[in-house]
Amino acid sequence: MKLKKVLLASALTGAGLAALASCNANNPDEDYDDDSSIEIWDGYTSLANPNPLPKIDQEGYYTVGDKRIKTKNEYKTTYVSEMDEAKFNYLCNDTHNNSLQCVNMVDGLIMNNQYGKTYGGLAVAYKIEDKTDGKQVWTFQLREGVKWIKNDTGEDYAEVKADDFVAALEYVLNPVHASPLEYLVEDIYNSAEYYEAKSNNVINQDGTVSNTEDDIPFSEVGVKALEDYKLEFTLREKTPYFLTCLTYGCYYPVNRQFLEDEGTDFGATENNILVNGAFRMTKHEDQSKIELTKNTKYYDKRHVYVDKITQNYISSDQGIDAARKLYENGTIDGFTVQASDEVGYKKYVTGEDGSHSAENPVDSNCTSITSLDTFSFYGNFNFIRKTYTYGTGTNITQKTDAQKADTAKAVANKNFRFGFLYGLKVLEYLNYYYPVDPVQRLSRTYTAKELAVDSTGKDYVEYVEAEYNSKQHTTGVRLMGVDQTGSPSQKSDPVYSETKAQQYFAAARTELTAAGCSFPILIDVIASRNIQEKAAQQAMYDALEANSNGLVEIRMNVAASDDEELMWAWGNMNYDFSTAVGWGADYGDPKSFLHTIVEDEGDLLPYFGFYGTLTAEQLQLEHEVFGRYTEMYNTAVAITDTANYSQRLQKFAEAEYVAIYEEALLLPFYTRSGVYSTVSRVVPHCASKAAYGNNADKFINMIIAEDPITAEIRTAVNAAYDAGKQ
Repeated sequence: MKLKKVLLASALTGAGLAALASCNANNPDEDYDDDSSIEIWDGYTSLANPNPLPKIDQEGYYTVGDKRIKTKNEYKTTYVSEMDEAKFNYLCNDTHNNSLQCVNMVDGLIMNNQYGKTYGGLAVAYKIEDKTDGKQVWTFQLREGVKWIKNDTGEDYAEVKADDFVAALEYVLNPVHASPLEYLVEDIYNSAEYYEAKSNNVINQDGTVSNTEDDIPFSEVGVKALEDYKLEFTLREKTPYFLTCLTYGCYYPVNRQFLEDEGTDFGATENNILVNGAFRMTKHEDQSKIELTKNTKYYDKRHVYVDKITQNYISSDQGIDAARKLYENGTIDGFTVQASDEVGYKKYVTGEDGSHSAENPVDSNCTSITSLDTFSFYGNFNFIRKTYTYGTGTNITQKTDAQKADTAKAVANKNFRFGFLYGLKVLEYLNYYYPVDPVQRLSRTYTAKELAVDSTGKDYVEYVEAEYNSKQHTTGVRLMGVDQTGSPSQKSDPVYSETKAQQYFAAARTELTAAGCSFPILIDVIASRNIQEKAAQQAMYDALEANSNGLVEIRMNVAASDDEELMWAWGNMNYDFSTAVGWGADYGDPKSFLHTIVEDEGDLLPYFGFYGTLTAEQLQLEHEVFGRYTEMYNTAVAITDTANYSQRLQKFAEAEYVAIYEEALLLPFYTRSGVYSTVSRVVPHCASKAAYGNNADKFINMIIAEDPITAEIRTAVNAAYDAGKQ
């Protein structure tokens, strides 16, 4: 489930928040036919968009209620992280940095509209059949006439057909390609068995393959191209969230001949993939600029309202005011006003005399929005650290072998981990991002809101909160800083407790003393390259050290560059404790988050140090740390019947509570949800919305105004959006 991992420093940059609650702009001359002319096969359910956007008129105006908004056909924005090693190979991409580019170049079967509802991309209809042996068959009617084009020239290459989806899954399930997304297709019948059998093959020096066990032919895997436009998936069991799985890159199509011709170069650059999506990438200057140009042969070009997207790079050390300055010099079309940017916050929100507020900003072009984030950021320990690298100028001495051993003993100690859970004063850190009310950015659950709801509309996070209140013997405690509407729900961190932290650290000291440890325990953390952010991190860790009564010494390790920081966080796990990585759901079910820390399988386990060849002792440690949680997770995941979905959510909530509050496996602390003051030309509530998958990063349906969105315009757009909900 690595696909949606994201680096904290990247995700929290002011530029990265500018597109929250967003949408884009303009092309009145496109043919505006909808899908009503497509004949849906008998017995199939249509995937037509239930909430298509209105047309932009011939004068370039988008009308909402009684408001006419003049639009433009270019969008200028930012990006904060370069693509990592998978680059444009969307069948192997497991990071947000990569997917936010590829998703605009390649479409899959399913899209999400502005309300988060699924509708057809390359699929126009589907049907489901439950088999007597427990399997479930999903058959899709595909859109005809969709073109694959070459990215560099825009020339036609081939038509998208059902076999392209089969070829993609055959690629993902070939261990030679080491796709980290293989786990995402394991709902497909025989996929895991096929992958395991292929994994046991031996590649000889002459390139031939020796089978160590009988191969399963790919024809026995549950994906079939029945006809050119008829695609079938056979799932091993009922999978109520399967449509949402199809929004992820491993389910995107790939042309078989092109894939064979490219070989290992597939996805190496933007020109080593074919495009069937809304945009071609026509410029990519590393750590400088990315330009996307409209694909004029796109099947849904009537909803691509901009001809050009320009993304400008912001490095992590440029400061919290970097996006504002780019906006003010005309380089980008919007930014989020950061409360930590004193100059900008006074200019746009409070005024020099402080007489205005986020609800009544001094600048008429500044408006407040509420947003629920799809990512969760957490702290985690490295149980088996292998890399000890220190940044130039950090004045950190190399640990002795004894100190390394003491740290390993400490992080394996549950009371020590509980000391971190209750002793990290995370609001000190969050104060950097929103000093006006840092609790709004607080999240003490791992899963995000709006990921899954039961038949009554109860959000899964509410199940987790109910479990917390039951086990903690509290009433009405909310674990997130905002409620379902995006409004503040509380004023403090319900988890932070000096008393509990001191008690747990005292118990840990007794146990670690008995184990022969010397104190303090040295804990290396990755510190931000941004001076102001580092100061906020330092305040959080200072509180922890005080609560430990000398048991813990935090050592702030600063990388020399963005690339090195990325390597420390994602590549070689160069830390004892990390707050650098977050996760977003790949599909619409709690399993998408909670699978990541399952024993032996979890895709986040490498960040806990469990990767490579493990000794028997290390495997035992893994079982001791993750075993109890995994048993509870397995109970939840076995509940597959839609009629019992509330029971599934309850069991997942029980497992999540154990992972955080009874095992301290990971320590959630941050979400980007909350109230934001923005200055932007992006028209709200037009682009895709989803708490899972890749579609929320698509620029299709985005509408860009010539002038910044005023409070009056935003109010009208919000009213129309609310009225359109079903």
